[in-house]
Amino acid sequence: MTQSSPQSSFADQTSLTLEELGRVIQFHRSKSGLTQVQLARLAGIGKTAVFDIENGKKSPRIDTILKIFSVLNVKLLMASPLMALYEKELDAQS
Repeated sequence: MTQSSPQSSFADQTSLTLEELGRVIQFHRSKSGLTQVQLARLAGIGKTAVFDIENGKKSPRIDTILKIFSVLNVKLLMASPLMALYEKELDAQS
C-alpha cells in the first residue's frame, strides 16, 4: 500500500501553477455568486478569458489577473528574501 504525501497549503508554496490559479479564481468566483460572464463583465475582460484561466488553458497577462483579483477582493502578495530591503528603500524615498 502506498501513502500519498500531504498537499502543502497555498501559503507554503513558492509558485502556483496555472491550473491552481484557475481553481483559486473559480472558487472565489463561485463563492461570490458570480457567473463567468458576470466576472468577465465586472473585470472588463472577455468571458472566454475567464473560462480559459479557470481551466488552466491560458497564460494570462498580469493585468488580467489583477483585474479579476480586484473584482473578487483577492490580494496578490509578493514574497522574497529581498522584500524587506525593497520596502525599506521605498520608505527612505518617501
